[in-house]
Parts: sequence; C-alpha cells; structure tokens
Amino acid sequence: MSNERGFTLIEILVSLAIFAVVVIGALGVLGAAGSGGFLSAFPTGFVTTRAARDITAAAVYLQAFQEHAAQQAISQGDASLVQGTYCQGSDPSCANNLSSAGLGSYPLPSCNSSTPCPQPYQLDWRKIDVTIQRWYACFNTSTTPPTFVKYSTDPGSGCTVDTAQEYLVRVRSTLTWQYRGATRTLVVERYLP
Repeated sequence: MSNERGFTLIEILVSLAIFAVVVIGALGVLGAAGSGGFLSAFPTGFVTTRAARDITAAAVYLQAFQEHAAQQAISQGDASLVQGTYCQGSDPSCANNLSSAGLGSYPLPSCNSSTPCPQPYQLDWRKIDVTIQRWYACFNTSTTPPTFVKYSTDPGSGCTVDTAQEYLVRVRSTLTWQYRGATRTLVVERYLP
C-alpha cells in the first residue's frame, strides 16, 4: 500500500453540513427561497431609500429653520419670539400666520402637490407647525439664598419667578410631508437661553 490518504467520512459530512448552511443562507439573502425571488425586494428597498432621503431633507430644513429662529432671538431678543402655535403651508387646516411668530422671513419649501418642483428631488411638504413657549425659572424664596426648583411654562405655578430675566425659549418645529399618499412628520426642538 502506498501512503496516499483521502478524506474520512466525518470530514466529508462536516464539509457538506457547512456547505448546506452557506447555500441556505445565500438563498435566503437573495430571496430565491421565498416566493418572489430576488427582484421582489426591489420596491421595498426603493421606498426605504426614498423615505430615508425624505427624512434627511426634512431634518436639514428644520435644523436650518431652528438656526434662523436662534439668530432671530439673538439679534432681536428672545421677547421678539411671540408665544403660541403657528403654521404655514398648503394644508387647509393651517392658518397662514408663521410670520406673526416674530421669526422674520424664512424661505418655506417651494414644492407641494399644487406646485411641482423644478428640481429632481424635493419634499412634497404640506405644512410646518411652530410652537414657541417660555419656560420660566422657579425659585424657592423661603431659603436664603433662593434656590432653583424647576422650569415651568406657568409663571404662577406656586413658585417665584422673574419673568423679565430668567426663562428659556422652547421652539418646536414640525414638518409634515407626503409620499405616495402616506403622511410623514419630523419634529425638531430647541431651547434658546
């Protein structure tokens, strides 16, 4: 007999088991084991990609809007931001009064269902809602020196506040848009000292 050595039965069975696991995993990834095959996942991937692009565009717009509000508060003073809820857009439930919030002029998205976009990609936006609140610093004046307790939207909530000096301005912006009939929203908040 010569010294030639082949594979044992155990080695062959182990390699077949590993090969079977790899093949089943690859078929599952490609979708060949499912009913629709490889191309059945394409529409889902396309919609997911479009949703991600929409969220990115909405986030960039709202972050820029919040920066504009912060600059307006710095240049005109926090008191120039009028408390309340404002909105603007093509949604019929929207009272077009965003300019009365004291935010100055800010360019709104230019495309919606009635005005097609000249660019290849834009949000089909419906409205932007902006809520401006003052959060006053509450102090316990029964101690010396007075100690900070909490921030409150109600200056008469059982604590002493200095409404002229100690407050934060909360600006909450919500952008609503549609894609293929589905309404989507994104919210960005910022506290201005």
